[in-house]
Amino acid sequence: MRALRSRGHGLCTASGKQAFKIEDLTRRRGIWGCFDRIVGLDDVPRPKPAPDRLELCLSLTGTRKDGAVYAGDSPNDAAAA
Repeated sequence: MRALRSRGHGLCTASGKQAFKIEDLTRRRGIWGCFDRIVGLDDVPRPKPAPDRLELCLSLTGTRKDGAVYAGDSPNDAAAA
């Protein structure tokens, strides 16, 4: 993630948790500085599998869908993609 960010790629995490919880987790894991933005539960009106969080991440990082990479860990993540 650090290498991608250092090369100018925008990085955003989209979670079903509240953003402050994701911030805490990424700080504890030592990866807080890897993300340009965190999109959480309170940032969009519809939960996954609606693509709202992913679309907001794309918008916030100025990334086109065909230039994005997305990794998830649940069936809802796959459906949102």
